[in-house]
Amino acid sequence: MFYTRIGSFIAATVFVLSVFSIVFAVGLLWSGSAVEAIQQRSGMTPGQAIDRGIYGIVFSVALGILTEISGKVGYIEEKLPESPE
Repeated sequence: MFYTRIGSFIAATVFVLSVFSIVFAVGLLWSGSAVEAIQQRSGMTPGQAIDRGIYGIVFSVALGILTEISGKVGYIEEKLPESPE
């Protein structure tokens, strides 16, 4: 099923990018000196970047669950015998 594969790919990509965003924001919080420069450049504080990363992780997990359900339903539909009408 094409859409299941695309959904899984999108979920994995969003998950990885969100984790990188959180790691980068936490690294900026620990450095302290570059926080103001990054905030002026991107328009987000590190706290906002962490929040956005958490939302991305929640979205990617939900999308991953939906694609797993879609894959299982497609598998079950392929294995069921055709019903006489």
